[in-house]
Amino acid sequence: MVSGWRRINNIIHRYLGYACVGLTLVYAVSGIALNHAHNFNPDYAVKVRSMPVETPGRGVSLDYFRGLGEKAGLTGRIKGIIPAGDRIWRVVFDGATVTVDLGGKKMEIREKRPRPILRPLNFLHLNQPRAAWTLCADLYCLSLVLLAVTGLLVRPGAARGASGLVLLAGILVPLAFLWFYYR
Repeated sequence: MVSGWRRINNIIHRYLGYACVGLTLVYAVSGIALNHAHNFNPDYAVKVRSMPVETPGRGVSLDYFRGLGEKAGLTGRIKGIIPAGDRIWRVVFDGATVTVDLGGKKMEIREKRPRPILRPLNFLHLNQPRAAWTLCADLYCLSLVLLAVTGLLVRPGAARGASGLVLLAGILVPLAFLWFYYR
């Protein structure tokens, strides 16, 4: 039978652990995605395709670019038209950017769609809501500190032997990275 302060410690550890599951999943899943942002866009799936275009007879116009958007199957409104070089135009639609190369008689369509699960998780991970979410995230961080400390005290002598070596490794790994990158 566990007595006194250890019983209270174990109860705090158990229920704090249950409370942290949801937020841990949010931060873990989005953290992996954000760590690999150099390999893929964690917020949007980007689809790139090309199509031929015909050169306009009288020069470019808003109607010409609208027609190209319709040809590409883009239904959103045109948000901007930017000259991007000699006979190259960048046309920004809702959800897509079209680069029109009149010299090469082609257009490249880059469409982006929000990733259904990762985008909302990244929104929280990066604290874009601010306000009340900052308080929630801070409480979560404090809960992790309490979870770590109470976890060390769940069993008597838990930080000895093999467990102590694993604990030491868990402390030394981040310190080694700091030493390597900040010396």
